[in-house]
Amino acid sequence: MLNSQIPYNQLPLLTEIQFKPSDRLLAVSRQCQMSISYLKGYLDALPQNDLFYISKWFQLLELKYSFDLENNSISIQRLFESSVSKQKNNDKTTQLILEQFVAESKIIGKDLSDFNRFYIAKVGKKKSELSFYREKTKAVIKSYFTNLVLYTAPDQANVLSRLKKDLNKALLNKPFEDDLINLCLMHLQLRAVASFTQFNDASARFHSQFIIQTLLERFIPIPFSQQLMLEKEDYNVMLKNALFNENYDSWCLLLINAIQESIEKMVMKLKQIFQLKEKQSLIIMKYTNYKLPDELLLVLMKHPFVKTSDIMLLLNCHRQTAYTYLKQMVNAGLLISKKSGREQVYYNKELMDVLIY
Repeated sequence: MLNSQIPYNQLPLLTEIQFKPSDRLLAVSRQCQMSISYLKGYLDALPQNDLFYISKWFQLLELKYSFDLENNSISIQRLFESSVSKQKNNDKTTQLILEQFVAESKIIGKDLSDFNRFYIAKVGKKKSELSFYREKTKAVIKSYFTNLVLYTAPDQANVLSRLKKDLNKALLNKPFEDDLINLCLMHLQLRAVASFTQFNDASARFHSQFIIQTLLERFIPIPFSQQLMLEKEDYNVMLKNALFNENYDSWCLLLINAIQESIEKMVMKLKQIFQLKEKQSLIIMKYTNYKLPDELLLVLMKHPFVKTSDIMLLLNCHRQTAYTYLKQMVNAGLLISKKSGREQVYYNKELMDVLIY
């Protein structure tokens, strides 16, 4: 851990950072903001009812990859299966992700504590045993490849108090004019101060998503953490370089390029989803033994995993009718049947393939 901690009291306040962005960084930021504007227009043109449930998928995916970056991994298929099957949601990572999934849309960023919505981590703990803010405990960032400590956050109570007050001030009053550069430096400082007892990095990623969703004027997460997973070592090494060498330009370029790649990936996935919807609508109309209700397509696209009871509830039909519908869709190749503990679940493999890859 030698040389991994900035000397006592010398981590700069975010509101006092003196940083002149390079021409290259400003150009990349402008290009990315144009991409955000394009994505906003693209989303506005899509069917809004479809976007509502698609946004829920992207929420789950963002949570999954954010937890991967915290070394709490779970497969995408298992996560979606857990959302309908009681048999598959009994491990702590799954429970925690599903809790955050429920809580996420309720967050309105007003102060520092709002961005640690991951600290609903009460799995296996009593609420009275939880301490929200970090005090004297160590918080470190390690290399993903070597496991060596790259950075150790301040742990002196008076220093932490001053840094947290500065973070709150920055959250309420944007310290930098450029929205994306502001996002990058807020992300850096949220990780560097490590105000909370856990999930500090996840809170920084959530804040970044919050800023992007503010620019998009809608709640639909881009695959930001998924992109950072591809560059996870740089994600930690460049943080150290920014903090120790004031190399803010490279740090901002890393995050803004990740946002740009995420937007492009999101547009591609959205196109694939709507192409799949058209394809599966055609199969339902032409290749089943008899006409199925139009609402089944919505069920098929809205729920990657379903059970017979879900069909009964969503279509207000009897169990035997629901089972017949599901059997028809399995025979047509639209769904795959599998056991989940004692339950029988059905999943839309083509849709899962789009979400996974």
